Amino acid sequence: MARLFTAIDFSADVRAQLETIIPPGSKSVRPIRSENLHLTLHFLGEADESTVVEALSGVEQAEFSIVLSGCGTFSGREGKILWIGVEKSRALQVLHADLGERLSAAGFALEKRPYSPHITVARTRRPGDNPVVEQFLNSAQTLPPQFVSVSAVQLYRSQLTSRGSRYELVASFPLQ
Repeated sequence: MARLFTAIDFSADVRAQLETIIPPGSKSVRPIRSENLHLTLHFLGEADESTVVEALSGVEQAEFSIVLSGCGTFSGREGKILWIGVEKSRALQVLHADLGERLSAAGFALEKRPYSPHITVARTRRPGDNPVVEQFLNSAQTLPPQFVSVSAVQLYRSQLTSRGSRYELVASFPLQ
């Protein structure tokens, strides 16, 4: 069993553009490493890899594009999550729903909340006001919308370490 999630990856160009607004690491902020930037579709938690691979094999959706735009924060017990938005699109909703149906049919319990597509770019270490959050929100507003091609869905294994999460690609499912 491994800690798994499905995601959409980004090209090096998109990651480089996002890096321009990610706050640097400090005692109060933990940025997401460039190679870990992705759009989560479904978080599965501890799951059998072969069952997930079987459930996702044969995904039948055409390639499409998404638009990265906007920014914000989510507040949690341990701090804030800083994120870049992803505009909702019919194709993204269809992909998310299709994967959800396949995973549910394979016995996985999925998130009940409505899907809110976003890219986590940093986390603060404590709740409350933080000047870095305000800086991020101001600089992220200047980021022009980015169009990103989606040609595959990836399945990742996630390992939590003292230096943050480490992701390992398990499988890639190309779109048509």
